[in-house]
Amino acid sequence: MMKTKVLYAILFILSTSYAIAQGSEKDTAIVNSYNYISVFYNCVPLHSYKTLGTGRGFGISLEGLIITAPKNLDGLYELYTAAAKGHYRNCTGIIFKDFHLGRDVFEAIQTIHPDSKEDTAIFSTPIFVSAKPIRAYDILGSINGNIGFFKSLNSTLRHKFQKAKKRYPACDGIIIDNIDFIFGTYNAVVIRWKKPDKGI
Repeated sequence: MMKTKVLYAILFILSTSYAIAQGSEKDTAIVNSYNYISVFYNCVPLHSYKTLGTGRGFGISLEGLIITAPKNLDGLYELYTAAAKGHYRNCTGIIFKDFHLGRDVFEAIQTIHPDSKEDTAIFSTPIFVSAKPIRAYDILGSINGNIGFFKSLNSTLRHKFQKAKKRYPACDGIIIDNIDFIFGTYNAVVIRWKKPDKGI
């Protein structure tokens, strides 16, 4: 009886580990870096980290420092990372959970193990903004349009993801390199995960 329980426990652990490995393979990506600081939006770092502090504002407000709003998402990242780097000397990355038109909040972090890959992230949803998936994929096509004046960029992008799935039923995710804040436009590459080779 004891041997059976041990066997079931081993099988459970192995199956759970396999599921986690499969999930992490599907949802991991390399995020872009700005001013040598990795930016995690709609994702979290793969490796352990500690929080150094937080920043908030449109552009950013840190200790009275206010920066003008940028023209696009890349410009926003440049401003945030520059401010975080100046304020937190050991900062290796910043985490955004969402953007809220002037009420943006980010978390400044430092990777605990210096030899770990500081730009690797885990995504809970396959919407890769300023990030490239690690798992091999095929490009099905693209969608573009207007983001509009959003209250929450997360909910807006989820809507765009559903739009991509309707147009491309085989869609597994979308990749967005940048978002233009002046014209409110975006371009998303629609992807499908490559199926593993079964061999001969």
